[in-house]
Amino acid sequence: MSKFQVWWRGSDLHDVEADNKKGALQQIKDFYGVKRAPKDTGVVKISAGYYDSMVKNNQAIGINAANM
Repeated sequence: MSKFQVWWRGSDLHDVEADNKKGALQQIKDFYGVKRAPKDTGVVKISAGYYDSMVKNNQAIGINAANM
């Protein structure tokens, strides 16, 4: 299984695991109980360590969400 970000209507972010982009989109359509995704919906495959690398980068430049 791969990890995907589904941007519902281009602004609502959902992280899912699926075999492919079509499966990721289907999970979110099932979640919302609809047959068609709205305009501006996108699906992006992300690496397994996507968020870990983002946290490390933020810490390197002095941003720590734990202190906010």
